[in-house]
Amino acid sequence: MSTIAGQLKFIVFFMTCVVLIPTAHSQTTLFQKPGPEGKDAMVHSYLEFTNLGQDPSLIAAAWTYQGNFGIIRTLISFDLSSISCGSEIESADLSFFYNPYCGHVGHGGDNWAWLRRITENWNEGSVIWPTQPEVTNMNQISLPPSTTTTQDFIDIDVTNLVQDMIDDPDHSFGFQLRMQTEEIYRSLTFASGDHSNSDWWPEIEIIYTCHVNLGNDTILCNGDTLLLDASDCFTQYSWSTGASGSNIAISTAGQYWVTVQDGNDCEASDTINVEFFPDILDQLDLGADTTLCWGEDLLLEAGDGFESYLWQNGSTDSNYLVQNSGMYWVTVTSPCGSATDSIQVNIAPEIIINLGNDTILCLGDSILLCPGNGFSEYLWNTGSSGSELLVTTSGDYWVVVSDQYGCQASDTINVLFSTDSLYQNPLGPDTSLCFGDELLLSLNEGFDTYLWQNGSTDDEFLVQYPGLYWVTITSSCGTVTDSVYVNYFPEINLELGNDTLLCEGASLMLDAGYGFSGYLWSDGTASHQNYITEQGLYSVEVWDLNNCHASDEIYISYQNIELYLGNDTMICPGNSIEIMAGDSFEFYIWNDTAFFGQSFIITENPGLYWVEVIDSVQDIGCHASDTIVIGLHNVPSYPALQDEYSICEGDTIILNAGVGGEFNYIWDTGGDDSLCVVNRPGEITVWIYNACDTVAKNIDVHVNPLPEVSIILDSAGSTGSYFRLTLDGIFDSILWSTGSDKTEIVVANTGLFWVQASNEFGCTDSDTINIEPWDCDFTVPLVFTPNGDDQNPVLKIDYHFMREFLIVIVDRWGKRVYESDDSYFNWDGTSQGKNCTDGVYYWIIKYNCTGISGKEFFKKGSVTILR
Repeated sequence: MSTIAGQLKFIVFFMTCVVLIPTAHSQTTLFQKPGPEGKDAMVHSYLEFTNLGQDPSLIAAAWTYQGNFGIIRTLISFDLSSISCGSEIESADLSFFYNPYCGHVGHGGDNWAWLRRITENWNEGSVIWPTQPEVTNMNQISLPPSTTTTQDFIDIDVTNLVQDMIDDPDHSFGFQLRMQTEEIYRSLTFASGDHSNSDWWPEIEIIYTCHVNLGNDTILCNGDTLLLDASDCFTQYSWSTGASGSNIAISTAGQYWVTVQDGNDCEASDTINVEFFPDILDQLDLGADTTLCWGEDLLLEAGDGFESYLWQNGSTDSNYLVQNSGMYWVTVTSPCGSATDSIQVNIAPEIIINLGNDTILCLGDSILLCPGNGFSEYLWNTGSSGSELLVTTSGDYWVVVSDQYGCQASDTINVLFSTDSLYQNPLGPDTSLCFGDELLLSLNEGFDTYLWQNGSTDDEFLVQYPGLYWVTITSSCGTVTDSVYVNYFPEINLELGNDTLLCEGASLMLDAGYGFSGYLWSDGTASHQNYITEQGLYSVEVWDLNNCHASDEIYISYQNIELYLGNDTMICPGNSIEIMAGDSFEFYIWNDTAFFGQSFIITENPGLYWVEVIDSVQDIGCHASDTIVIGLHNVPSYPALQDEYSICEGDTIILNAGVGGEFNYIWDTGGDDSLCVVNRPGEITVWIYNACDTVAKNIDVHVNPLPEVSIILDSAGSTGSYFRLTLDGIFDSILWSTGSDKTEIVVANTGLFWVQASNEFGCTDSDTINIEPWDCDFTVPLVFTPNGDDQNPVLKIDYHFMREFLIVIVDRWGKRVYESDDSYFNWDGTSQGKNCTDGVYYWIIKYNCTGISGKEFFKKGSVTILR
């Protein structure tokens, strides 16, 4: 690889650097910088059968070598076997470091590169171009071109590529670095793990989280066994059972956990709950056969947690509602098997009992209540338990019966003996009503006839007027008459008045009158008066000593006079303005004058003006007033600006057109302020205006040129101790930092010097020169490529300020191939008109630094020709 690596000798220090940094939450950092013990190599299409596994460089390039085109690709692999499978890569950063001692040209050209995953195994000590491993472009990384020729590529984000390597270790064998476009001239040059400087070895830092998964919580059948497998990706296992292998067999219910560690001490854990199905026959029970009462139903529940249910009618629900007699069954299934259960359900006959309709009997009669025979139990409201009950007094009677299945039914009857009802004063006592109220006189049902004082034969009578009311009722037991006198209290006289309109700001006292027991207004007021200040509907309810009520309401509205003279305003001198107060008012008064019109004309008398109006809506005579301030505009005047101004090139001038007062400004430069900053020649116009008038001013601005001031260091007149500084041109005035006013000065030694000069326009410019101690150092390129592509075609140097100069170039056998005494030399790689062969050539330069008079220097080195 001497063509690639150059004629360099290295002292190789073998070192492997692996740093592991455990972090919380199972997060671990793996850092590798393996050096010579690592795995990296290059494959070269020009040196296709040469193994480059021990070369100190890692190169991705497309270049010419001894005039022949060649492609170089880099292969590199890191040992990731200590990262447990299934780990999640949080971040992965890969770093390459520039190799300054590589014989290749270094970073060059439009060197976009690919970083890809290698999918085929390879051997560092034997891999060559024809046997280079396969790669995949999945998740490939595009590296942008280098920004300098010596750039380190630090912290390349390879997270996705490393994740692919962990997820698919059988097809992951490191990274391939190559040019995206493998056409001349493009290259990246880095140090390999075989470089003598360990600081430049490739490195990778991976932060990852390891994971272990025992699966979901599960339920097993009795007798089953579950194998919990934590995978063989880890180096240590700690189970809740005390086991330390990668798996355990579970045959009992419980919670199980495992904690694992990989080769980097990355720790993870997982937990699983294991349950066992009980015997399915122990879970399924529809209950014993049963009998339901008429109208009842029964919900059969097969239980929860089974995989499927099948009832006798094809239903697949877990529950079934029984409403009819019959045989019912269900079959259930679970992962552990199936089971069936059944139940016979009978519906008892409906119990029908009837004690008869409510009835009225005569005094001395009796009635035998019989709910029916064949019941197992009877319970009467009297406490009797017999199948019959003899009733001789008025009242409600009920019975509850039970059959052989414990089903029950009940019935109720009202029995009324006529003697009790005829002499119970059915119309009640005499009474008094409030004015407007009504009274319904209602009698019991069941009598034969009813006869009221007006001839009505209904069993009730509606009273609406005062007077005596009577009724005669008859039944098989006899006749009875009853009467009642109904009196009406006097009507309550309550009057709040008609709906009212008030002027804005006025108030009104509403009065409901004295003498009532209570008052309640709609706004909550509880006195006979209510003070009103807002528009709205107001109502009041009153009641007297007889608790008779009355109410009334009134709507109060306000007259809002809309009077507006407008905003305060200004007028121009000599103009007038008419102020309008509206035409809907009865009366106007302006500023205490005798003028009573709807409008008022103002000429040149600014000040405060007001008007008061009177509105006669519904004859209430409401007042309103408003004011307006009238001001007088100023008239714009011409600004105190000159007609012409002169400035020097690069200077600015601020033109102030302000004339005081409330004015607007517009400059033809686009500004709208009273000030305008000007730095260009030409005519500039400003307009000053307001509502009254506009004035304009034109200003001419002249820009004078600056003098061309440039300090010339006269190399012919300078020595190692003195320097001649001159100015070229004619100036009105000159001032050096030394105090001189001449066009030429001589200064001793080094330092910073400046000069200012003015021309005939009074414009001033300056220049500065920094004379530093002479730097006699310079660099000679290591490689040049005289192949006709105009890229790096000649050997040359950039430093030329020397008194004496000589360069001599020889080949590896010491034969002189080129020499020159011109520091501006350009060697094109030829000798006596013929191209020199590719390879290394040695040069020596003798020169005398100008700033160090009389001292001779020597410098030597080598350069490589590549075509």
